[in-house]
Amino acid sequence: MATLSSSQPSQEPTNAPKSAKAWWRHLLFNSFWFVATLLIAISLNSVLEQLKFSNFIEALELKTYDLRASFRIGTPKHWADPRTMIVKFDDLTLNLHENDYGTWPWPRKIHAEMIDFMTRAGARMIAYDILFTSPQKGQQESDDALIRAFRDHPNVYFSMNFDNNLELYRQAGQDITSDIMDDVRKLEIPVVNQLNPKNPALKLDKTNFYVNSAMTFNHFRPLLPKLMDVGKRIAIINHGRDPDGISRGNPLFFRMVYQDPEYTQYLPVKEKESEQKGEKALKSQKQYVDQRGRPVTENGILLDAEGNRLGKLKVGYFPYLGLRMTLDMLYPGKNPTVTLTPQGYLSFENHYVPLAKNGNFMVAWYNYNYDQEQARQFWELQQPKISQFEQKLNSDPSFNTPGHKKELAIAHARMERAKGIIENPQLLPAPFPEISASHILMAIDHEKKGTLTERDRQLMAFLKGRVIFVGMTALATYDIKSTPLRQMMPGVILQANIFDNLLQNRFYIHRAHPGIQISIMVALSLLAALCTFRFRSANSGFIATFAITVIYLSITMIAYREYGIWLNVVMPVLVIVVTVILSFMAKYIRRDRDYKQTYILATTDGMTTLYNHRYFKEQMLSYIERCKRANHKFSLVLIDIDHFKKFNDTYGHQAGDEVLRAVARKLKQSVRSVDLVARYGGEEMAVILDRSNEFESLEVAKKLVEAVASEAYPISETVAKHVTISVGVSTYPVHSETVDGLIEFADKGLYRAKENGRNQVGEQFDLVPENPFLAPAMKLFKKAK
Repeated sequence: MATLSSSQPSQEPTNAPKSAKAWWRHLLFNSFWFVATLLIAISLNSVLEQLKFSNFIEALELKTYDLRASFRIGTPKHWADPRTMIVKFDDLTLNLHENDYGTWPWPRKIHAEMIDFMTRAGARMIAYDILFTSPQKGQQESDDALIRAFRDHPNVYFSMNFDNNLELYRQAGQDITSDIMDDVRKLEIPVVNQLNPKNPALKLDKTNFYVNSAMTFNHFRPLLPKLMDVGKRIAIINHGRDPDGISRGNPLFFRMVYQDPEYTQYLPVKEKESEQKGEKALKSQKQYVDQRGRPVTENGILLDAEGNRLGKLKVGYFPYLGLRMTLDMLYPGKNPTVTLTPQGYLSFENHYVPLAKNGNFMVAWYNYNYDQEQARQFWELQQPKISQFEQKLNSDPSFNTPGHKKELAIAHARMERAKGIIENPQLLPAPFPEISASHILMAIDHEKKGTLTERDRQLMAFLKGRVIFVGMTALATYDIKSTPLRQMMPGVILQANIFDNLLQNRFYIHRAHPGIQISIMVALSLLAALCTFRFRSANSGFIATFAITVIYLSITMIAYREYGIWLNVVMPVLVIVVTVILSFMAKYIRRDRDYKQTYILATTDGMTTLYNHRYFKEQMLSYIERCKRANHKFSLVLIDIDHFKKFNDTYGHQAGDEVLRAVARKLKQSVRSVDLVARYGGEEMAVILDRSNEFESLEVAKKLVEAVASEAYPISETVAKHVTISVGVSTYPVHSETVDGLIEFADKGLYRAKENGRNQVGEQFDLVPENPFLAPAMKLFKKAK
């Protein structure tokens, strides 16, 4: 067998460092998957919107919001103002007094008497969450009593509803008279939209920031005619609901477009010019529509099919009951202008109230159960602060102001509330003190008879300085709302919640900016991808990603509980899941590619790209086992390049390497795809011919000799040389049944070819042991030769 030349590569894989090319390829591969993950994180929301899937995502997000709201149980920083309370017409009240006043609705003089009683007791504000619309038949005196109580007590507020039933109203033969419109004007508040400073009316644009079905109306249910005269103490109580029917927020002001013969519509400069040029110029301007899809001008004036104005309309803005009461309580005697800022805030004086994209105010709901341990912690933390506050109040005359005294009184009231929870662990107080209207009705009856009891006097003392919301809590009246905390919450408690949120002005719920949400999704996507790629174990990657998800969910809970920030949950978690899936796909694609690359490096010769010696030996064993089971034959062709050492000495090793590569290519081209070509060592090569007997293998070997000798191989840019090969052949199981035996037999044939002049196939049939089955065939073959 020929001696290996110095150009023979190592047959074993090395631990040499990766080349620069491989390193850059690895970096580009990882960068590609990171960029793909980022793009998925950013575009996933848009894709879902295109697929009409965003409503489902938002519905899930609302449920996660409900869960976070329910976890705010017992947060001391979010306890309701102790001055706010509820007087409820519950089932007990309606049953106890049914014999006295009949079924609901009761005569309105009952409410007038309650207003007088609560005012005498020192109530600061009284808000009725009960509608008093059309006059009651035969009850004119009772209606007049209610109107009188309303006029005589400037601390009383009534509620009114808006709707969109103007056409039905007119079909009934009624119309909105000038007198009623004068009353409506008294209910308005000045609103400025800084999104369009030139126009005091809110602009109908594509953002739909403030325009939703719960904010825009064309009609209202007027109260008792004389009740409407007072004006500013009547507010709107229209209720906002999300698509799933749950109330998580509510508009703080409402927009109504109504006909007003005495009102001259404000026209921008372009529209004034268009009036002089004719209505055609107006038609060419940008078109707007209202909530019902009707064409309107930029300022909300209704248009007909030709684009002409239908009439003179006024756009008015009316406050929600809680907003109206907050404005009057904080700024008595004023009518502050409400401003809608470009940042999405409703501002008035020093208040900045965040609004949702649709204009709703997100209510920070007060929970119904308070935890005893949290109350104890609150007591321990607040007691030293209150003591220091009292010392400063007593020692510093400049600090002894009405405002500080009120602050101290509120702190003491909260401490008493916490003390009650600590001393009565079974007590589950409501967010606002609640008393049944029956207690007030019985106290009024005792007062009329001159038999006031100690309990009645305690009730009057309890009402002093309170902001009282009066409403229905009886299930039979159907004034029930669904909130994140309760499926059946009385509407009067909702009104109190909103008012208390605005009054305290210290804890608002607002949704994080879309840019922040996208940044969070990108960061979570990167972290999930990093964990997946960095951990070799799939279990470790999943655990790390799960930990990231849990940490983020905890952050969303803390952000809501402590800062009122609503961070999305569904989309970030979905992005994490998608990122993990894609990252594992990328990881295993890369691993498979690396495995294939490693496999190629371990099984092929680096110079000739033929299979290496080790792989050749492994395949020989595999062929023997396979042919033994299937009773097939295969042949081995052992090849050696003639005078290769002399060629190397004459032309150099680089020329020799080129010849090796060229001969290897020629051999691969000259055999079947199912045959295996390997570099045996040095200038020796081997071919395993699948399912080939001794006669077929001899023919193939001769063709290989002719194919190699027929071509001149370039060894430089100007020189090409012919080379020849010597070949030995063996066949399983004719010549041997072992790898070493087959190689030895073929090697002897190879040496005979060299001894006989090279460039030929060395025949070894005379060395074959006598075999009675093969002897006749061998004789015929030799004779033919």
